[in-house]
Amino acid sequence: MIPFLSIRKKIIFSFLVLIILMGSVFAVTSYLRIIKTMHHEIEKRGIEVSKTFSQMVTPYIFDWDYVTIIDNTDELINNSDIRQVTILDVDGKPWLTTQKEQAKISTNTPFYQNIINNKVLDYRQVEVSGHKFLELVTPITALGKVVYLLKIEISLKSIEQEAASRIREAMGIGAIMVVVSTILGGILAGLLTRPLDNLVQGTNEIARGNLSHRIAATSVDEIGKLSTSFNLMAHTLEQELSARKEIEKDLQEHKAHLEKTVWARTTELRRTNIRLLEEIEEHQETENALRESDERYKRFSEVTIDGIVFHNQHGIIDVNETFSKIFGYLAEDLRGKTLADTLRLPKDTDIVSNNFIETVGVRKDGIQIHIEMRSRVLEDHDSQLLVTSVRNINDRKLLETRLQQAQKMESIGLIAGGVAHDLNNILTGIVGYPELLLVDLPQESPLRAPLEMIKNSGIRASEVVSDVLTIARGAASVRELVNLNHLIQEYICSPEHLRIAQKHPGVTIETELQADLWNMHCSPIHARKSMMNLISNAAEAIGDVGKIVVATSNEHIDTPGNGKQNLKAGEYVVVRVSDSGPGISDEDLQHIFDPFFSRKKMGPTSGSGLGLTIVWNTVQDHEGAVFVENNTTGTTFCLYFPATRANIEMQPVTGQLKDLYGNGERLLVVDDDAQQQVICSQILKSLGYDVNVVASGEEALEYLKMHTADLLILDMILGKGMNGRQTYARVKKTLPDLKAIIVSGFSADTEVKEAQRLGAGRFVKKPYTISQIGVAIKETLAA
Repeated sequence: MIPFLSIRKKIIFSFLVLIILMGSVFAVTSYLRIIKTMHHEIEKRGIEVSKTFSQMVTPYIFDWDYVTIIDNTDELINNSDIRQVTILDVDGKPWLTTQKEQAKISTNTPFYQNIINNKVLDYRQVEVSGHKFLELVTPITALGKVVYLLKIEISLKSIEQEAASRIREAMGIGAIMVVVSTILGGILAGLLTRPLDNLVQGTNEIARGNLSHRIAATSVDEIGKLSTSFNLMAHTLEQELSARKEIEKDLQEHKAHLEKTVWARTTELRRTNIRLLEEIEEHQETENALRESDERYKRFSEVTIDGIVFHNQHGIIDVNETFSKIFGYLAEDLRGKTLADTLRLPKDTDIVSNNFIETVGVRKDGIQIHIEMRSRVLEDHDSQLLVTSVRNINDRKLLETRLQQAQKMESIGLIAGGVAHDLNNILTGIVGYPELLLVDLPQESPLRAPLEMIKNSGIRASEVVSDVLTIARGAASVRELVNLNHLIQEYICSPEHLRIAQKHPGVTIETELQADLWNMHCSPIHARKSMMNLISNAAEAIGDVGKIVVATSNEHIDTPGNGKQNLKAGEYVVVRVSDSGPGISDEDLQHIFDPFFSRKKMGPTSGSGLGLTIVWNTVQDHEGAVFVENNTTGTTFCLYFPATRANIEMQPVTGQLKDLYGNGERLLVVDDDAQQQVICSQILKSLGYDVNVVASGEEALEYLKMHTADLLILDMILGKGMNGRQTYARVKKTLPDLKAIIVSGFSADTEVKEAQRLGAGRFVKKPYTISQIGVAIKETLAA
């Protein structure tokens, strides 16, 4: 202590030092607690803002919608502590920023690598130019991979200002406490030093002879003993005076204690009121943030392609506009109803599943559609809130069904194609031998009729094989430029249609053919066969009396839709075959294009179940599509063929048999089938050619080393070893001018086209007639 101060001043000084130390500790502790609390609150709010904002802008990032993202960032930054919003790629290159300039940021630091590798939000405190910021980085993922980073910087300046304000308040309170403490210290010091002053004053009075003065003795020390010595005569009065002073001292102490208690409780009440006001303000801010979040989420749900349903255990709360468009219900009509009852879902549907589930739902108009559902569970105060997304997958299901149909047809076609190739080799002899015999047979010979029947039977059998080949993809690859109106008119006048008309006399057939119908590239045989199958099926469906309408039209498709998603945009020739029959059942409609599917009994007057399969494959091979419109008043089959604006040129007329004879040209036949070798050799010799035969591509190469030939007749499939295209490629290396024609039991495929690209001439399909092979040889030799 300072030695020159009085006892009273020493007591007051000690009391002030103690109060100042306690106030300083309180101020520092309050500042640290305020800083920590406000840091925690702004980190919590920053994380919520980052998560919500990243979910909101993710669709716009992948759509490259800069305008919408900029609007959302401006709305986010306005009236907030957010300093900057930046979207980076994983290499640190800014994709979008709210600042005028933003340098590339290194993402190789542990902070960014932790976010990219673990796909989690992270944050840190940074200091730039003396200002502190909270930096939050949120990963934006696609297909399980981080593709962008959303960085949000929140200024901590407001926190520092708020903490400084709180410190100033604490300092003001501390100053008041110092003043009050000084007053109380003076009072307490006075109580302690007053007996000494009285003793000094009493001693002075007694020294001056004032015996009426009384000295108040408050202790039994030397001063008290001295006072007693001087006041023996007033002992009783001194005792009363001492007792009175003791009572006064107790009263003063009680008063001081009461004032301290009142002050402490008043201070605590003031602090409680301040905390209550802060909590009220935070609650209001939280309510405003929740309200803004709900509004943003509602705006987002209105632009999504999925229907969104908000519901809980009491029923539906709200739905977005997309849901109303899909199912036809308004939001106000559904409140309080369950989702399962509204959509009439199957009983085993797990509505709360977090995984995508496929099921069927019923629209307001009673139409059943395929849907895909997924739900998320959110906590909403005391109850669970379910957010369910519902997507209409009707079009996708239709495409999946058609893809399965195409795959089924392709697998069946591969099997049928191999069988058809062998049958065509056999039919070559059945068609070729009668034709050879008929060449030299007199017109009046009784054998001509049986031979003609054998030949025609072989040709009809080859047409059946052609139907089987139609099932194999690519069977209709031999295309001609034709007009569908002409094909329909030719068929209406054909014997095949006459037989159908005779079988169903009560069925009338009308045509509605567009006059300026576009042309198309197609296989005329398969197109006519498709018309025949559709008209025959329509007549069978009608039975006794009814009408069939065959109509054609031009149609331009800009954007495929309404069930025509598997059509490319472009121009199409459309033929519609409608009947007035009873329609097709829903069960049968799923299988009408399956091979061998038929509700009719197999027999001489009914088909084999391949009719509609041939129609489907023919249209698919022409890169078109088939659509069926079905109801109880009839069925309409709509066939779409790609159109062309090219004009049809006149076809050259095939010459007479006498014009097909050769002049001894040397022909080399390459075929691994012995029967084919014999029949081909005899046909060519009958036309005046010098013919040699080998069984493989390797034998052909050896033969050509020692002999010459004017033309090769190559079978495309030669068993073991090289095929026809490979053989011709090897021949062209040593004999580049040697010509060739291609024959095969298959229709023209990529191998045939490749051989023709190398220089081969026409393609002739087995079984062939003398006229067909003769014309092909003449044209190739003359080319």
